[in-house]
Amino acid sequence: MALFEPSCGEAYADVFSDATDTDFCVLGYEGRKLKCDAKGVGGLEALVATFDDDKVQYGLLRQIKMDDGGDSRRVKFVMITWVGESAPAMKKGAVTSHKPAVAELFKGHHVSRNVMERGELAQLRKPAQRLSPLHLGVERTRLLRRRILSLQGASAAILGEQMGRPHVAQAGRGHARR
Repeated sequence: MALFEPSCGEAYADVFSDATDTDFCVLGYEGRKLKCDAKGVGGLEALVATFDDDKVQYGLLRQIKMDDGGDSRRVKFVMITWVGESAPAMKKGAVTSHKPAVAELFKGHHVSRNVMERGELAQLRKPAQRLSPLHLGVERTRLLRRRILSLQGASAAILGEQMGRPHVAQAGRGHARR
């Protein structure tokens, strides 16, 4: 038996497409199958408004992230698994086996969040931040890179002393030619 109604794939395609304004979709159970409960525009607030405390639902949200200078615009996709507090125990149990299938349907999502209480919804305000060094900004990335290199150098020096050899900085990758 297929887990998804055709409406699920259509809703995903709408959210993922650059050609539509649709920025969220929500899948919910109808019997043992998942169908599209809602889709539309309005971002996180509109998506959260569709969550029902009596249901288990899976949402996909399209967010536009701008860098600090406003030069770079990136699209991030967030998968949200909503397990309503009053949802039936059998549906709650199905999350373990169905969530990977939904994640496969929502190919290309960057972040996945599990939410089980209304109070946790506030944590969704900035879910796609700091996914990559690109978000950190150029200067911060350079600083992190320098710190990593200095830690690597210190590690090599400590290991060299423990082995009874002084640390010698090597140029390049340190591969010997044959």
